[in-house]
Amino acid sequence: MYSGQKIIVSCSYADSIINLRGKLIEGFAKNNEVILITPRIHDKTTWQKLQEWKVKVFEIELYPNKFNILSDLRYLTTLCKIIRKTRPGMYFAYTIKPICYGNLAAALCKVKRVSSLFTGLGLMFQNAESASLLRQLVHRLLKLSLNINKSTTIFFQNDDDRRELLKMQIIGVGFTCVLTSLLGCATNPKFIFFFIKNPRTINVRINVSSGKKNI
Repeated sequence: MYSGQKIIVSCSYADSIINLRGKLIEGFAKNNEVILITPRIHDKTTWQKLQEWKVKVFEIELYPNKFNILSDLRYLTTLCKIIRKTRPGMYFAYTIKPICYGNLAAALCKVKRVSSLFTGLGLMFQNAESASLLRQLVHRLLKLSLNINKSTTIFFQNDDDRRELLKMQIIGVGFTCVLTSLLGCATNPKFIFFFIKNPRTINVRINVSSGKKNI
């Protein structure tokens, strides 16, 4: 497991920090300096946990469910400023906007390792009636953000999402893709570090009956 480095964790929803990613952040923080980029945190318990784990927090303005050129450019600019200021060794994002804009910012700031966790693709991918032009822009932006850094590792909690991105040619068969729902990567930093350290581990699966990894 990597240790002694700075890790940025970037998210769209403050409520998910402890409820869904608490174990992951706590695990990262044991041997690393963790920097969290999040919308404003209102929950006192969340603040207490982050302070206990000595996580440095940057609260920023983010509208996760709306794509607006001006606000999104401000978001991208803010991400670049934070990354340049903190100089992390890894950028880890989950949910669409932190992945799209964060991966771009990480590439612009020459972050060595980039990891993206897909917890779902959202309405912009699932709803065919979404505004077609906006939908196309989001798809192209996501493709650019995942392709711009060759060291990107992609984690999927749902294999249907991986298949959908392959079908849409947003990712290719050569990407480092890991199915996390059975491996426990969503909450276990050791798994995440393992696959980042071993980028040739492509499209990992778990055989439910035997528990063996199939590559």
